[in-house]
Amino acid sequence: MKITAFCCHNSLYGVGGAAKMTKAEVPGVHKVEIPCSGRLEPIYILKEFENGADGVVVVACPAKMCQLIHGSARMEKRIEYAKKLISDAGMEPERLMLFRPEPPTAPRLAEIIEEASAGFAALGASPLMAAV
Repeated sequence: MKITAFCCHNSLYGVGGAAKMTKAEVPGVHKVEIPCSGRLEPIYILKEFENGADGVVVVACPAKMCQLIHGSARMEKRIEYAKKLISDAGMEPERLMLFRPEPPTAPRLAEIIEEASAGFAALGASPLMAAV
């Protein structure tokens, strides 16, 4: 399974916690740290599928804990839109998963990816790659 994880920096390390923690890494997963999940544009999610991802995970802060005023609400709308685009492309929208654990998430990132991986495995390989 090829998985990409877009991770909110504040969710991974908590506010001001990056200096105290080692970087969150999961072997075999393309992890992209972003300043806020509200800055994640649907095109970047779609590009990951185009580049061969079987599933995409977004790790974001819980709604009430977002450091940016509208980041959480913006992210929810973008995830909904990306799922619609994925469905329109003939893929299962379940290939895009959102997780909103309490920060810091870095120590639990492997567990989150494992949970997502089980869901992606049930869907099988990306139909986009079969069409190539």
